[in-house]
Amino acid sequence: MDASLGKNFKLTERINLKFSAQFQNILKHPSFDCVDSSVSSATFGRAQCSAQSGASGQRLSGLGLPIARVGSLGLRLSF
Repeated sequence: MDASLGKNFKLTERINLKFSAQFQNILKHPSFDCVDSSVSSATFGRAQCSAQSGASGQRLSGLGLPIARVGSLGLRLSF
């Protein structure tokens, strides 16, 4: 579940300030991947790793793959 908040502030007649906050994975739910598709395997149909970790078990990071809760704040001044 992702969420965002925003608020516009009118500083003068022509100058506006916008504050925004964005959060990813706010409930910290895991995403599973590496599902075993071999019918003859004992682990058939089971997830072998989470989507946030690679096949070798190494944890990946980056803006597109949140490991835990990720948040960002922003300010925009327009005139």
